Amino acid sequence: MQFESEFKDFLRDHVNLNETRLNKAEDAAKSVRRFLASNLQGFVNTERQGSLALRTVIKPPRDTTEYDVDMLVLVEHKATWEAADYLDNLYDVLGSGVYKDKRCNKTRCVMLKYAGDFHMDLVPCIEKSSHKWICNRKENRFEITDGTGYRNWLLEKNSLTNGNLKRCVRLLKYLRDIRVNFTLPSILLTTLTGMTIKNPLGDRYKSISNTLLSVSSDMREYLELHPTFHEVENPVLPEEKFSRQWDEKKYNNFRKRFLEIAGRIQVAYEESDRDISLTEWKKLFGDEFGPKIKSNSSNSITASRFVNNLPKPYSV
Repeated sequence: MQFESEFKDFLRDHVNLNETRLNKAEDAAKSVRRFLASNLQGFVNTERQGSLALRTVIKPPRDTTEYDVDMLVLVEHKATWEAADYLDNLYDVLGSGVYKDKRCNKTRCVMLKYAGDFHMDLVPCIEKSSHKWICNRKENRFEITDGTGYRNWLLEKNSLTNGNLKRCVRLLKYLRDIRVNFTLPSILLTTLTGMTIKNPLGDRYKSISNTLLSVSSDMREYLELHPTFHEVENPVLPEEKFSRQWDEKKYNNFRKRFLEIAGRIQVAYEESDRDISLTEWKKLFGDEFGPKIKSNSSNSITASRFVNNLPKPYSV
């Protein structure tokens, strides 16, 4: 069964990042932009990236855990500069003001840490040869990117699902971070989920649960066709690889866990008895999903017991 109102309540109360924290991140991003516009030589603009910009961000696993805020810092291309120079320059500029004690060097960004809430990854980006390029400090090289094209691609996919694609991405992130424990960068999870979306047929994307079933079933087919680790590309820019932080071990774990998840979603969705269906959804998302069930404690399931209570046909 579908439990549409229960899914909406669950997203609002347990999955979505609350407006207060969203607004705090937005205010911080605006402040950083103003600072860079006034102090960073060659500053052009900033551009939101990542889960916050895509509106697929979720609450961290614990209230004290940080979440990511990603922002491109577009700067003028300097012909004599190497990739690492742009990162070093940004780091130096941030040391001259209120961000001095917040800054931290990373491979492709300068991180600003807002203790106990979020951290902001500032990614220098230049434009040359009609493409945008970010900088890799460790290897001192430029890497091609197209975050704007990717965002437009996801928005188009989301529109085909009445907005349910983004809701399903958040639900799958919740399973990743809180219930099932598999490793998969958000950009990969979002991309693999978006890749399943086709032109609407029947009720495939009519509701959250319809979409969740359709997405998980299609991704299960994809994973069955790809038994080993493989590259995943930006759908609008094949030269940009999203799987650089993945490997065979992590892929195998994700594949195993997602096949189990897809089986559980199918069981819960196709069950016609309301109480049994609700119990199955709770086994997947936890007791916080939907109303309480007045029965024995066997209806409750913890994340550690999750993989031992799955339909056998979908285990690998």
